[in-house]
Amino acid sequence: MKKKLLQVLFWTTILGAGAIAYSRELEGMIEVIHQQQEILKRLDRIEERLGALGAKHQVTLTAYSARPEETDNTPWETACLTRPTPGTVAVSRDLEARGWTCGKRVWVAGYGLLVVNDRMHKRKRNQLDLFFESTERALVFGIQPGRQAALLEM
Repeated sequence: MKKKLLQVLFWTTILGAGAIAYSRELEGMIEVIHQQQEILKRLDRIEERLGALGAKHQVTLTAYSARPEETDNTPWETACLTRPTPGTVAVSRDLEARGWTCGKRVWVAGYGLLVVNDRMHKRKRNQLDLFFESTERALVFGIQPGRQAALLEM
């Protein structure tokens, strides 16, 4: 980083005013990068704290979109009688029986806070299904076994 600034200063003296404007722009971009790195560090710390709040479970993560082939004949209405939105998660019935019910917030490693707003078919076990507006994105998401998740509200 210091090397870059020295290069900018060198070229500033050679090229004059145009280089000064460029160096200010570069300094601004460097500052934005530092701010973004700080935000990411804070988010990591927040996610660690949230994960420590509830009992962690190893679950299988899958994804779904609002299509009758993936849901039922009312794809834009969840089991909790809400409209599915990004951040909605459907839970398997065994997790639902353990308190993972409508409106509860859950933390999923790598995905942060989600809200239980749907339920899965009774054949599913120990599974969370994340809602995606795009079927293509849901397919790319695939199946992710062994993810940590925690119920934050009992």
